Amino acid sequence: MKITLLGAGAWGTALAIAFAGKHEVVLWSRELDVAVDLQNTRENHRFFPGYKLPGVSGDFD
Repeated sequence: MKITLLGAGAWGTALAIAFAGKHEVVLWSRELDVAVDLQNTRENHRFFPGYKLPGVSGDFD
């Protein structure tokens, strides 16, 4: 299943991490700095520090 989450705050990031194990997840952020941070480090340092988003080979290429 493909899941899109609108909002990369703490709750959206937590849901993305939870769903990523079994689903294809897209996480949208309206804050550019958060989006760049997620893309570069796979962690939401601003709203959900200490937890990395699972990676998928070939993502962000």
